[in-house]
Amino acid sequence: MPTPTSHRVIAWLRPDQVALARAVAEAANLSFAAAGSPSRGQATSIAGELGCPAIDDLRLAIATARLPAPDADDSPDRASIVWMLDPGDFATSPTDDDTSALLAARERGVRIASLEPIPASALALGGPGLAGEEPPPARPTDSIRLVPLIRFSAAYRNATDIVQSLIPPRLLVHEAWATPTEGSLGARLFAAMDLVVALMGEPETIDAAYVGPKAAGLHTLPGESLRDLHGDLTVNMRFPDSRAACLALSNQAGRFNRSTTVIGNAGRLRIFEDGFEWTDPAGQKLDESRPASRRRGSPPPDHAASTLADAISRLLEPGQPDAAPVNIESALVLSQTTLLSARTGQAESPSSVRRMAGIA
Repeated sequence: MPTPTSHRVIAWLRPDQVALARAVAEAANLSFAAAGSPSRGQATSIAGELGCPAIDDLRLAIATARLPAPDADDSPDRASIVWMLDPGDFATSPTDDDTSALLAARERGVRIASLEPIPASALALGGPGLAGEEPPPARPTDSIRLVPLIRFSAAYRNATDIVQSLIPPRLLVHEAWATPTEGSLGARLFAAMDLVVALMGEPETIDAAYVGPKAAGLHTLPGESLRDLHGDLTVNMRFPDSRAACLALSNQAGRFNRSTTVIGNAGRLRIFEDGFEWTDPAGQKLDESRPASRRRGSPPPDHAASTLADAISRLLEPGQPDAAPVNIESALVLSQTTLLSARTGQAESPSSVRRMAGIA
């Protein structure tokens, strides 16, 4: 029986993500209402490991999910949040059924979180319910929170005032490393582009290089969707006023970790998973927030679990102030431009992708 302060979650995940889901649930005080999987035949086994009923239809689970009742009803459709660690084929290119499910969940007050971007391509922005002129949260996909986003992390929140003093930055450098368990390369790319849009705006050109997960000696190309994109990626961006940004991303790089460097007239700010460091243009340290060094030989911190637990906890707490809303359209357009550049081998313009997607 969940504790009075716990939140119930419906989880949709692969077998390799069970340990991560369990660690996040423990850190965020979540209990599993139900669990299913996009991996055929795995729902019962996964649900058994998480100690909850199994489900086999994600769209139905989203459409019928209801907030927990005051009488502590523990039926599998009672949950505060639906968490998609791997959405499978859900809303890859959103359909009317996807839209209806998301609208039903929003009307009942159920939150939706995903490790993967939804939709998975800028070319889907013209799909049903997505390209309307009404502002968020009128569009169904605006009710989905991609987790984790660097802009909503604890370290970034603590450095918000310093970030504002550096806007607009001359240079932004962002690195994000993970394993496939924590999400696709597409998830790392979308989150990075959300940061770029918020701090830098949209670049004039994007020049990207992609390395597939088993590409030694081979020249591989990414697909046109962020879903199921795996490997390594470097991205260089040029802005119209001589500013620049660069990204190095991978979901084949071992332990989850992200770092961001912002350089502007007020100096250099480096944001890590566990804090930040700010130095002035002369190199003098102005501010710092980092934990004491770990003892040699102690296990490394599980940044993936702690970061996801923080993100989901804040999503479930009403009235929590957050950074500016996610500009899904711009982040998807920049991500799509990156994939296009990696395929063509030359710099590409976001304006070209906007015309291709019919959202110029």
